[in-house]
Order: sequence, then structure tokens, then C-alpha cells
Amino acid sequence: MIATRPPSPDMAAIKQARNLAGLSQSSAASAVYVSKRAWQTYEDGTVAMKAGLWELFLFKTGQLFLAPLVFKATKKTTRHTGKPENLTPYQAKATKESRPCSH
Repeated sequence: MIATRPPSPDMAAIKQARNLAGLSQSSAASAVYVSKRAWQTYEDGTVAMKAGLWELFLFKTGQLFLAPLVFKATKKTTRHTGKPENLTPYQAKATKESRPCSH
């Protein structure tokens, strides 16, 4: 089941969610990377909070749970499987410059 996006909040819902999380206005603002003054304008209703910011606040405070949209695919098996005991580490070949001189 995929979670639906919560509606854009009104000022009462914003304040209620903040109080439910037990956060001050300053702490709530820093949780979603806005200034304290911006948070105050959301709570007093002079500026509408963007839906994405509302979702972020609810998610970070544990009031919104989302189902993952992408599932990890299972790895396909290949026919080139080796046993660790049969593998040897790579050894670089010596070059002419690195070989000791035998004069």
C-alpha cells in the first residue's frame, strides 16, 4: 500500500503537529531547514506552508510513515561463480625498470 500525500496544512494543524512532537518553534524550524520567523508565519497563517515541507516535518517527527516506492531487485545468478579458495590475488608483472640489474 502506498501512502497518499497529506493535505496542505492549516495553521491549527501545523501548531498541533509541532506540539504533538514536543518541539519549540525554533526546533521545528531547524528540523525542516527554515528560519524561526518563517515557521511563525506558517503557524499564524500569513504564509501557506508548502506541501513538501509539511510532509518533511511530519516524516521527521514520526507522524507520517511512507511505503517504499522502489524495491531492490534480486541479483541474477551468473554461471561465473568461483570459490574463494580457488582465487589468487593479482600479481603485477615486473617491468624492465623494476628488475634488479645482473651486471
